[in-house]
Amino acid sequence: MATASAMRSLTAAVHRGTEYFSRGAPMDVAYIRGTLRDFLRDAIRDISRDFIAAHAVHGDKTPTVVHYTSLQTLFSMLHGGADLRLGKPPVDPSIRLNTPTAPQTDEQTNSEPKPSGSIIETKAMSNGGAVAPTDRRYLRLYDCANLNDPLEGLYFLRELVGTQDTLDVLEYVAQVPAYITSFVTPQTYTNSTFPDQLTRKSNTRDNLVFWRHYAQEGRGCSIAIPVGRFSPDQCAAVLQRVIYGPDAAIRNARRLQPVLSCLGHIAQSARKDRLAVVRRQVAATLLECLGGLPYLYKSSAYSYEEECRIVAMESDLEEHGEILYDFETRPTGAGRLRMYGQHPCLRLTNLLATDTVITLGPSIPNADYVQYVIEQLLRSIGIRNLTIEQSAISYRQT
Repeated sequence: MATASAMRSLTAAVHRGTEYFSRGAPMDVAYIRGTLRDFLRDAIRDISRDFIAAHAVHGDKTPTVVHYTSLQTLFSMLHGGADLRLGKPPVDPSIRLNTPTAPQTDEQTNSEPKPSGSIIETKAMSNGGAVAPTDRRYLRLYDCANLNDPLEGLYFLRELVGTQDTLDVLEYVAQVPAYITSFVTPQTYTNSTFPDQLTRKSNTRDNLVFWRHYAQEGRGCSIAIPVGRFSPDQCAAVLQRVIYGPDAAIRNARRLQPVLSCLGHIAQSARKDRLAVVRRQVAATLLECLGGLPYLYKSSAYSYEEECRIVAMESDLEEHGEILYDFETRPTGAGRLRMYGQHPCLRLTNLLATDTVITLGPSIPNADYVQYVIEQLLRSIGIRNLTIEQSAISYRQT
């Protein structure tokens, strides 16, 4: 009943907008971005409410999720967005490693001498000036254009628009960017040799496949975070499970097709000289109202990831967070500029605690020193007793 009511309201809003569309600029765009967007968001929310529940990540079933990243990104996040460079190792790399120490006061911690050589040098970000490091310690949401799957979001949208893409929705996807941070979940498997044995959970925080694909050939790290530490109460961004294969994408996209058909009538009302502008605005508004939904479906080829993710749209980041960029250096020596978002639900001081585990990749040189640097960075922002371990995997470089 609620769904039918929401669709009737949307249909009425489209027909009421005829007068505004016939007037042209700026009335048509103002109506689309104002009144029509509100009804469109309500209709999509009501129709998708039940199948969105299938994407929920529950802490009782999935107590921990794991995020893989590069050391460069980890250091930059912990240091508040600066570009970090390691200096010379300390004279004794084993200083304070695996050695019990008495509790220290904040004054003692702040006055603690650094090892010989400069641990970290910072490079100012070219965003208009220095910003206090405490403002930028977040797990990052990266622009989906830089993710490994070039079809991010399109699996669902292609099913939604079908062959009747009268609004050119697919053409405008890139103009409504999504920002994503990804996690893998422990995978359940059964011993195929002894099927009567209990199923087991794989160790996703120290996994050969993930080291190779998502942590710079084992030179990065993984961060295992309890699901209960993600707090969605500040914002719309929540942890959601990715569904693989075409079945769910087809089924759920078809349920939303009446929305697209309703919006298609707008093209008949718009003035010819404003048709392109109106179609672009309607498509952009539709994509904005769909939010992260299209990015929760992927090809079955990626099913080994058992991924869950947080998706934030650009508009959400503009309201609740910020959008920045960094320059990432790959193991090959090549670099790339990456846009990323920072969101209140991903504040590191909330996510990193005693029940969080950071695992250093199997190919990290001088891992004891790297562990020491991470410990000092954590202590500098008041995080102590977090577990840092080194990978137990034998790893061969390719």
